[in-house]
Amino acid sequence: MNFSEDKFLLVLICVFHFLIRGVLNLFFVISQTIFFGTAGVTSLPFVYAFMNLIYIALQSFSVSRLSQDSASRIERIAWVFFGLLLIRQIIPHPESVWISTFFLLLVMVFDLFFTQFFLHFLQEVFSLQEGKTFLPIVTGFGSLSFIVSGFLMKVLLEALSFRDLMAIGAVILGISNVLFGRIRRIRDENIPLEAEETKEKALPN
Repeated sequence: MNFSEDKFLLVLICVFHFLIRGVLNLFFVISQTIFFGTAGVTSLPFVYAFMNLIYIALQSFSVSRLSQDSASRIERIAWVFFGLLLIRQIIPHPESVWISTFFLLLVMVFDLFFTQFFLHFLQEVFSLQEGKTFLPIVTGFGSLSFIVSGFLMKVLLEALSFRDLMAIGAVILGISNVLFGRIRRIRDENIPLEAEETKEKALPN
């Protein structure tokens, strides 16, 4: 990729990271608030313990069974997450103790997997030298999204319910998933070009 293509891809990745981190913050705060209201604060340590057991089990399955690259895994888990959120929106009583516990676990486990695979993906997209310049920018957009989403949540809660905010978040997640598909296609299109450029540089003059 030339410099202009690198900058365009960087912008798309920053926007994607901003959107998905923002909605993850939204989902976590809402899910945890509902959980506290149904199961109580004292149940939270058990949720964290169970979350880590689930993460270890899924991680073991992922390493031993799946052969996709990081982008494939991000797309797969993001669309599964999106589908489960849509199901939550049509469930008659999504704030019951079992459903609220399940969705809090879902958000936490998804966040763990996304963080891991997204960092791997960035290492696949950017060279070591590019990473030193670009990774702080990408992570900075993720941090900024926590501030923006927290502020917007406070403002919107004055007029909207948790269910409404979850629906808005699901739409934004769907948009970010489509955007990541575009990012992945750009990366895949440039892999053969980069391989050819590397081959040409290796040839003697």
